[in-house]
Amino acid sequence: MKSMDQSVLVVIDSRRPADRKMADEALFAALDHFGVPWNVYELGAHEVASDFAEDVRRDPMAPPGAREVVDRYVGNRALFILAHDGAGQMPARMARLIADAVREGAGLISFDRECSAWPAPLRELGAPDALVRAEELFIADAADSFLILPHAPGDALPLRRALNTLTTHPNDGTPLLVTSDGEWAAWTRVCAKGRAVIFGGGAELFNESVMGHGQGFTGLLWRSIIWAARKPFVTRSIPPYLTARFDDCTGSYDAFGYVRTLNEIGIRPNLGLFIDEMSDADWNAAGDLYRTRGADFSIHAFRDDLLKHNPGWTPARSMNHKPHFDQGAFKAFTMDHITGEEFDENVLRHNFEILDRQFARHGLRHSRIINAHFAEVALGALPLFFAHGADISVNNGVTGQLYNNQPVYRPHHTCEFLTKRSHRSIERLAER
Repeated sequence: MKSMDQSVLVVIDSRRPADRKMADEALFAALDHFGVPWNVYELGAHEVASDFAEDVRRDPMAPPGAREVVDRYVGNRALFILAHDGAGQMPARMARLIADAVREGAGLISFDRECSAWPAPLRELGAPDALVRAEELFIADAADSFLILPHAPGDALPLRRALNTLTTHPNDGTPLLVTSDGEWAAWTRVCAKGRAVIFGGGAELFNESVMGHGQGFTGLLWRSIIWAARKPFVTRSIPPYLTARFDDCTGSYDAFGYVRTLNEIGIRPNLGLFIDEMSDADWNAAGDLYRTRGADFSIHAFRDDLLKHNPGWTPARSMNHKPHFDQGAFKAFTMDHITGEEFDENVLRHNFEILDRQFARHGLRHSRIINAHFAEVALGALPLFFAHGADISVNNGVTGQLYNNQPVYRPHHTCEFLTKRSHRSIERLAER
């Protein structure tokens, strides 16, 4: 089986920039995160007419535009995704290629709410009936248990605003999401040998203004892809595991007692330490946890003034064993938190030497994790971190920038980049 046979073809139309941009943020960001191999077909390109003209030569060695090449590029896929509203408004012959491929075992996922404009071959796969306004969405009682994990029937989706969603009741379909009135808002359907998942709320469901990713339901999208795609279907997904990362750690009042609770349920956390605020009891406990593989440890900063940031705070237990806990102000490790100036090489090396002495004294070795206070890591410190084997950043910021000077996150506009090169672009194949 060729790699293209195991890939996803995402259909877009950049003549609709607002819809296409929504697909960038809602779909393409997720596909890359999931490690899914994908290509695009750009309906807005002028070559589309020649791709599906009836008089194109059937020559497999011909350049793009020849019937055999087009048929193979469009039809030989594990999964087709209509990425946004209007993406299903394609030439009828292309629609027939996709519909036939789905019936032969490929999958289809639709985020297109303009189904009335679909060509007949697509509508035969089961087009929705009506558009409703949904204030809330819920997991359907009859939803496939694989698709909804780890959720249960009746769980609510945390919509930030109302959503226009298509609804239907196909005779051979199964609801995934329903409105408060029981109307289907997302559903699955078996199409001969293939499978389809229709998101009635469109790509807008995963837009930040409605729900977005990271709200507990992104797994529904991933599982829909895996469920619908023809097998074998290879991805570069992150292996499933559960872990934890903590910062501002000093051992708390019980010398990292909470870590032992995490270990009981199989979690071995990374802890970012304020090394100037730890007592001997804290260091000894850290050493024990490291030797028993209960946790690994990173430098977070020398210290911070917790009491200054939280006036009136009182600990749950006595902190008398921490003689330095409430003494001194914030002391950073690699850069000045106020000015953003990086410490010079001599200061950086001196700070790493202090870290090395403290860790060595208690039998610790620095984690591969860079776990920096305020996510502030000087560019000049990276070679020193690398020399300590620390090469994985878990900071929610851009290296070399202050916490309060981070750029606003925007997903890369993948489609805009691709369509400047080709309306049929191979950019995410499994072998790459």
